[in-house]
Amino acid sequence: MEFPDPYVPPFAPLRKVRCDIVDQGVPCSNCRSHGQPDCQVYQKKKTRSARARANHGGINLAIAPRRPPAAAAPTQDEEQETGNLVDLVYRQDLRQAVVGQLGRMCFIGSDVSNFSYIVRQVGGPPPPSSSSPPGRGGVFHVASRQFHRRHTVHELQRVPREALERCPAALEARLLRAYFAHVNAGWPVVDEEHFLAQLRGEDARFPLPLPLLNAALLVGAHVVAARGDRSVAPLQATFFRRAKTLVDCRYEQDRTMYVQVALLLTWYSDGHEEIVANAWHWIGFAIRIAIGHGMHRDVTHCKMLPVHKRLWTRLWWILFQFDTVVSAAYGRPQILNLAESDVPELEPAHFQGIPNAQVDFAVHHAKLCAIFAEVMRTRWALRSSAQERIAASRRADEALADFVVRLPASLRLSVARLTPWTATLHLTYNNFVLLLHRPPAALAAADVVSAACADPALCAGATASMAAILEALCHDGDPSGLWLYGVHAAFTALIHVSNELGSPSPMLAARAQSMFDALMDALGCLARHWQFAENLLRLFRQKASLLKDGAAAAAAAAAAAAQRPGTAEGFSLRPPPLAPPADATTSWDGVLDDDNETSQKTTYELSEHHGEVLHTGDLILDEYSDSFALELFLAGMDGSTQDMPG
Repeated sequence: MEFPDPYVPPFAPLRKVRCDIVDQGVPCSNCRSHGQPDCQVYQKKKTRSARARANHGGINLAIAPRRPPAAAAPTQDEEQETGNLVDLVYRQDLRQAVVGQLGRMCFIGSDVSNFSYIVRQVGGPPPPSSSSPPGRGGVFHVASRQFHRRHTVHELQRVPREALERCPAALEARLLRAYFAHVNAGWPVVDEEHFLAQLRGEDARFPLPLPLLNAALLVGAHVVAARGDRSVAPLQATFFRRAKTLVDCRYEQDRTMYVQVALLLTWYSDGHEEIVANAWHWIGFAIRIAIGHGMHRDVTHCKMLPVHKRLWTRLWWILFQFDTVVSAAYGRPQILNLAESDVPELEPAHFQGIPNAQVDFAVHHAKLCAIFAEVMRTRWALRSSAQERIAASRRADEALADFVVRLPASLRLSVARLTPWTATLHLTYNNFVLLLHRPPAALAAADVVSAACADPALCAGATASMAAILEALCHDGDPSGLWLYGVHAAFTALIHVSNELGSPSPMLAARAQSMFDALMDALGCLARHWQFAENLLRLFRQKASLLKDGAAAAAAAAAAAAQRPGTAEGFSLRPPPLAPPADATTSWDGVLDDDNETSQKTTYELSEHHGEVLHTGDLILDEYSDSFALELFLAGMDGSTQDMPG
């Protein structure tokens, strides 16, 4: 007697044909051929007690299900696919085939690889690359066979049904519009035209990858929530869970898609102790896949589709930029090295298929990161001499000066017509300048390099620019397009400003106080969208409160000492406090103009929201009474997005 297959749909539980719903999606091939529209995984009938437990313990999903599109049925060759490596080495037709939409690709590595050696020995030398040095050969990406899903997935039968569902069409369209308009235009992770064609189901042979869809919806939910609709913020966790579940079970064979998904998941963090939900983790995940796939090599002569060639070039440079800025933010070694890559630089032709692409931003931000990546490998290298580190900083100054002079008019800084992309570029630029030229830490050991490279004028200008950019973006602009590194730039500026709050010059201290207030306001704006910003805000507010309490206690002790008998009236060893200027006012008009002189509040005027002035030496090294605030800050070093509890 034949028993029903555990995955047979309810319309055909006793057919003597194995159902392919797990491999092909819904409806399965049998139900589709018989016109059954509502094919579902067969479920064993539950007892009354089991139904009662399910009713009491079920989870109410936040979004309604919509079934994913069905995939084409596997061919007989695919069903019998064994994935034999011998075929790849000796089958010329397979190696020379064009890599199509669903084709797999194998990167055989450089000359040192044994696999590369034997493939070249059998198949002959590859064509030269357009950007490889003479005599060094070229890229050798070869086509490989598309395996049946049962050979590549990991326990697909254990994937929860919720991971294969889709949200309502109206919500899906709204979130995707937000993603493509506010994120993908400058960080073109997804080919918009190709993606939307898959979304519409124009060719049933090439269904839309569900992991990529959920990752794009996650970023879209972040943008929509940042623009005022907080009702979609909880959906980020749902989309993250679905995307990660499908990634973990290797639901798709397209490794390029996994690079895309990992880059998009950097917009999410799930709490203080996250391990696999932060930007650092997902960037490393994406880089490993990309390098193993050969994305660091020129694919000009590879037999890939043009849309995939453009996508690879864009993805490589986005990976490089994210790796550079996150490594700088966390003080960790970079993974990618441009000396080991021959990918051509970004050009307008690479953005075909991206309507409204921010080409100037993408091209120049990649160049800016290349400048800083080069200096990072020497300036902060553990084995570089002091002379080498200082020389690297000087070369970086020359390169940065040439970079800013050659910026196109569309990327020139103007607070009056600030866009998120111009803001991102100049935040990155000024943050790099500040990191290169800020003075040594007050309690650090003798730092000859930092002392030699310190430039107060450059730091003051960079900090003022960053404060003005963030203030304009949060008050009058659109901060939803900022990535995580914008928060790290605000952190750098706040640390430098807190150094100047204790300046003996009333004008410098007042200017620093005004910038500090503006940066704290901007940080409060960013904290609604980024967990790390919330952690920083709590840290600075808590420390300011502690300093305020300490100043009040010191003043009370001084007053008590002055009233003791025998104390000479008016005599004190404590120097008199500086008097505030009579015309102290706050103004941010023309803060980017070096000739503009503004009167600011005095250092000793306490901010209503932020308490006493901060000093960098006291920021973290002193005893910290509120361990929770410090814990939030340290946890945020790997955080990305998620609302914090109040």
